[in-house]
This record gives sequence, C-alpha cells and structure tokens, in this order.
Amino acid sequence: MNKLIALLFVFILWAQKGISQFSFGPEFGQYFHNYQGTSTFDTIRVDMEGADRGEMFGGVFIEQQYGKNFSIISKLLLRPIYISYSVYNFSEKCLFCPVEKGGLISVTNLSIELMPQVKIPVLQKGHVNLYGGLNLGFNFSNDNEDVSFNGRHSGVALVINSMDHVVNPVTVSFVYGFSFEYWRIIVWAKYQHRSRFSNNVIINEQEYPFNNTWEFLSFSVGYKFFGFKRKKK
Repeated sequence: MNKLIALLFVFILWAQKGISQFSFGPEFGQYFHNYQGTSTFDTIRVDMEGADRGEMFGGVFIEQQYGKNFSIISKLLLRPIYISYSVYNFSEKCLFCPVEKGGLISVTNLSIELMPQVKIPVLQKGHVNLYGGLNLGFNFSNDNEDVSFNGRHSGVALVINSMDHVVNPVTVSFVYGFSFEYWRIIVWAKYQHRSRFSNNVIINEQEYPFNNTWEFLSFSVGYKFFGFKRKKK
C-alpha cells in the first residue's frame, strides 16, 4: 500500500509539467457504511456487524486539469463515524438478566483523497467523470466513560472499556466512482473499498488480535469555482 501511495504522488508530480487549470469548491454529502468483525477474548466475544446510513459530511476539493479530458482531483473531507458493537460472555449462565451489552465507538475521520480522473462528454454542457485513487484517513477516537455494571460481568466491562482505542489512527483504502458535472454543479457517487480499521486490543495488559473492516458508499454535491491557467516552463 505504501508503494501505491508513492507511485500516485510521483504520477501527480510528472503530470504537472503541462498546461493546467485549477478549480476548487465545497462538497457536502451523505454516506452509508458497512463494518464487520467478530473476535473472541478468552470467554468474551465482540461482534461488530452493521450496515446502515451514516452521517452527513463536508469538505473541499481541488481539481487540476491536464488537457481536455484528464484531471487530478484532491479532496479534504471531514465526517463523523459511529460504530456499534455488542459484547457478551458466552460461558456465563444468567437466567434472569442479559449478559449481552452494547457499545458505541465514536470517531472523527479526516480524509485526504488523491484521484486521477477521466472526462466522458455526454451532453453539450455536461459530462461524466470516472475516477479512482487512494483515501488516506486520520481517525480521532472519542473516549467514553468507563462502565462497571456494579461489579457484575467484569470481563464484559473490561472489554468495553478497551474499545475506545482500537481504531487505527491512520487508515488507507482504495476509492473509485463516477460523477456527473453540469455547468458548475457536480454530483459524486463514490465507493471506498473494504479495509481494516482496527488495532489489536489490550485487556489487562495483554494484547489480543482484533481484526475489523469497514467500507463506505457516499453521495455528495459540490460547486466548482474556477481558478487560473498555468504553463510550466
């Protein structure tokens, strides 16, 4: 993955030798997400299974045009991500009380995207763009208040209290999709490929493997402000 990032940056630097036009603008949209993962820590199991509508997100984009039908688009996006999970002790017998407990991981995700883009004319004043590239995400987890369940289900409580720090601070994944552009309005549809988002979990100073993945489908609208043309010497 690191080699792919390096190759993308080299490609962008190489492309900047020609005539280029800059444009930029805001972007706002809605995403849908799917996350998966089941892990067992001794007798405690954590299930992260969900597919639903996420939150609104926003950001800015910069597009650099090279020639008539090729450009490179960069984005800086900010979005909140909420991941629900359930924790239970499958060896505990509890006749009159539930041993399954639910939790929520709250993440603020700041993403940088770099994507080569090809234009396909479809109307006199409108066209379709096909793009693909990389998403570099910086994830900031919010700490939740520790739980104790009044001394009961101590193993479940330990696992839940360890969940605040399992999200990787940096994630990398592929993104691709298409957009429709008419005048200065752009409508994007984008898929962020499934990738791992979690670190190993530490419980009572012991490290356990913890492998969970997420993927995103987003729809957004942007408005393009044109910049200037530049010619390299």
